[in-house]
Amino acid sequence: DGLEILKGISGSAPAGVVLAVMGPSGAGKSTLVDILAGKRKDGKVSGHILLNGKQVHESEIRRAVGFVDQEDTLPATQTVWEAVLFSAMLRLPEAMPIYRVHERVAEVIEMLGLTHCKDRQIGNVTAR
Repeated sequence: DGLEILKGISGSAPAGVVLAVMGPSGAGKSTLVDILAGKRKDGKVSGHILLNGKQVHESEIRRAVGFVDQEDTLPATQTVWEAVLFSAMLRLPEAMPIYRVHERVAEVIEMLGLTHCKDRQIGNVTAR
């Protein structure tokens, strides 16, 4: 009836951690993350997702989880701060005061361990 791409996938991540999905080419990493993000439209998808031990709809996952796609869509001339700010401006409520947006950007950059390179251009962020 079709090729089974992912089967028996399970995992967990503690709150507040950055999680990397790693594996060889063709292992299904992008497929898995696309499904979790509600982006996969092809084929049949079955199963359920638990968030904090409760079954949730994919729209709830999108609000609680973020991921960096494998496609590099950020201009290399933007700084790390500018890239995170741009994303924040798209995701956060319009009514949020700009000072609060900047506070949130600083929190995210610190959480990701990028404070040391926040003012560097993305194309030049080599020292991690």
